[in-house]
Amino acid sequence: MAEVIDMNKRTNMVFTLLQIIAVVIAAVGTAVAVELGIIGGSLLSIFIGKQNGADIAYALLGLLTVSAVAGGSYVALYQFFTMCQRLKHGTAFTAANEKAMHRIALGCGISGAVLGVMMVAFMFYQGALLALIEMMCLLSVAYLCVGLVAYALELLLRRATAIQEENDLTI
Repeated sequence: MAEVIDMNKRTNMVFTLLQIIAVVIAAVGTAVAVELGIIGGSLLSIFIGKQNGADIAYALLGLLTVSAVAGGSYVALYQFFTMCQRLKHGTAFTAANEKAMHRIALGCGISGAVLGVMMVAFMFYQGALLALIEMMCLLSVAYLCVGLVAYALELLLRRATAIQEENDLTI
């Protein structure tokens, strides 16, 4: 009995720690997104003053990219946070967790795809920094990998949920 209580405490501690990490990532990500938004807004005002159409378009694309990636990231982090809350209570193989994994995969996949497309678009911009393009490439690959792993876990969770429901019916 004491081993079960210790296991529950460890499980709760691990999932609480993961929730704290998700909140910290969201806070740091928000700070970075706000800073990038400020930089993008400043560049946009400079480019509007110069009336250079290509620069204005790329500044707007940059702001839209930051917004889209932030949105996809928040969806994934929120779903992860709520899924950890359910896992603390011992409900692992549920349809809600399956949907959460699907949303995590979608959020990461969309963020990675947006970064990938914008990376290609920024390659054609004359003022683009190579370091920015490399960072977008790395982030895009990272988001797509996390999305793919989340999708694989969703498929495994779907099978486990079906087995769990079948076991519940036989008992």
